[in-house]
Amino acid sequence: MANIVSIRASSISSIIDCPKRGLSIQLGLVKQLPSTAPACIGSACHASTAAFDQAIIEGNPISPYDASEVAEQYIKYPPEEVDWRGVTQKQALDRAMGVHTRYCDEIAPQMNYEQVELPLKSLVVDVDGIDIELTGTLDRIRSIKSGHGIIDLKSGARACTQKPGKHKAQIGVYELLAEHTLGVSMDLPGMIARLQTSADYEVDVVQVENSRDALLGTDYQMGLLQHIGRMLKTGDWYGNSSSWLCSEKFCPLYDGCIFK
Repeated sequence: MANIVSIRASSISSIIDCPKRGLSIQLGLVKQLPSTAPACIGSACHASTAAFDQAIIEGNPISPYDASEVAEQYIKYPPEEVDWRGVTQKQALDRAMGVHTRYCDEIAPQMNYEQVELPLKSLVVDVDGIDIELTGTLDRIRSIKSGHGIIDLKSGARACTQKPGKHKAQIGVYELLAEHTLGVSMDLPGMIARLQTSADYEVDVVQVENSRDALLGTDYQMGLLQHIGRMLKTGDWYGNSSSWLCSEKFCPLYDGCIFK
């Protein structure tokens, strides 16, 4: 095991979901599979909504339609290999445009953003004798009179039906890294902007409470980062056949996994 283990904030949920898959991919022990159509749609929405919000911050706002060109280009010319099985590029573009427009019309006007797509300084944390380097890029930092807080965008067909608590550890990492990077306390509750890329194109914003407790633990309970540290130390990584990622489309270990 390397002296320092680097873990991205965005990978925390998948590691907890299925440690065997998540840690094997995160540590580079297996080759990552091609991106999927839903992942490409999500990345396209991230890029287009970021263009929309950044223009507002810079004092040169653009229309949702103009910003949507970023998503269109992303889907037409994705920067990585994409498995388009089950979804055409036309369908992907329609889904991206649907939630992009609703985000720009319904969510963005409610927010006062200070940062968009902020690269965060890494932070090394000693976890049960394992040095874990937390890394990530933060979607948004918002501010109001009472302070600052982070917002993470989540997209997908089930985005609006998933429990916000699923993302507690990731939000906790972003809060730690944002404070480490900016020297500003993230004293507002973390939030998730959920963009559902099914035909309904639902969008909403939910709060995620006590994220750092879930990540770092309390005096009475271990946090998820401590559990990950123990798994790294012991090498005992179980599989989870109940995970929605448990398929040959998403997991490079699927064929030889005894847990599936």
